[in-house]
Amino acid sequence: MALYIQKSSRFEATVGGFASGLVGTLGVRILDNVGGTTIPRTTTGITELVPGSGVYAAVLTAPAVPGDYSIVWDDGQTGIQHNAAEDLLVITSTTVQVGIGTEGMTFGQILDDVLDNPLRFEADLRPRAGRSVNLRYAHVWALEDWTFRFATTELDVPVGGGPLAPIAADFGTPLYLWDSNGSQLLFLNEDEFVNNYGQATAGSAQAWTVMAGQIYLGPAPSSGSFTCYYRRRFSALVGEEEYPMLPPEFHLMLVHGGRAELLAVSDDPMVSLMEAQFQQDIEAMKREYLIDALGQPAMWPTDYSAVS
Repeated sequence: MALYIQKSSRFEATVGGFASGLVGTLGVRILDNVGGTTIPRTTTGITELVPGSGVYAAVLTAPAVPGDYSIVWDDGQTGIQHNAAEDLLVITSTTVQVGIGTEGMTFGQILDDVLDNPLRFEADLRPRAGRSVNLRYAHVWALEDWTFRFATTELDVPVGGGPLAPIAADFGTPLYLWDSNGSQLLFLNEDEFVNNYGQATAGSAQAWTVMAGQIYLGPAPSSGSFTCYYRRRFSALVGEEEYPMLPPEFHLMLVHGGRAELLAVSDDPMVSLMEAQFQQDIEAMKREYLIDALGQPAMWPTDYSAVS
């Protein structure tokens, strides 16, 4: 997964998979992906997060020029097993846009507009129209990593301890986690987490993982609140009073898409017109709600202030 970092800002880079005890030997650099070295190799400031883990961290400064870079680690030896790399996208802004699904056109209003032609659509087509709208809604939602697909929520440690329990109705995939002081916790895969924290006693959380759909912290705190940046889960529209989780100005695309689905069933010649309009809506939304590495909003911020 790439890091999206604001230009000239300090950030923490982490790496795993190396042998333990390489502090002073392990080095890191930033390359510009066109043959140049933006930040020369250094071993200064690299620490092993947990003794014996082989997981290291270093605080670096992002390049001043936005663009695509690579963070490259090595242990001083040659061979692919002695190197690791991560994509770094340097941007000019880290503002997050989040849609809330509480305004715009309701599901019922969308269906009314889809069927607003009695010469083509009969009233008893409303259930089919609902399925058509949801089909296009799901298609649009999954088409891109739209900025409105991401949000933050507060997660509290349950009384007596245990995994964090998300309560946001649209909670999907957790991506980043910060403690109450704004410090980012390190994500570890399940095996690394169990190896490092499976027998750990309670304490201040330093890392997290997901097991069986639940968020575990290591060491496990007995209390506390954490901020989670997550990918929102898609939910089909059911009640006619519900709003789509799309930007309100683009709700009309579901009218065009739903109508195109219905027209296609009967081979209506108007289907091409509605389909073209639907595709134009998508292209317009891409210009407003997709990431541009040269300055548009970042959806993978690693700085808590970017999403707070």
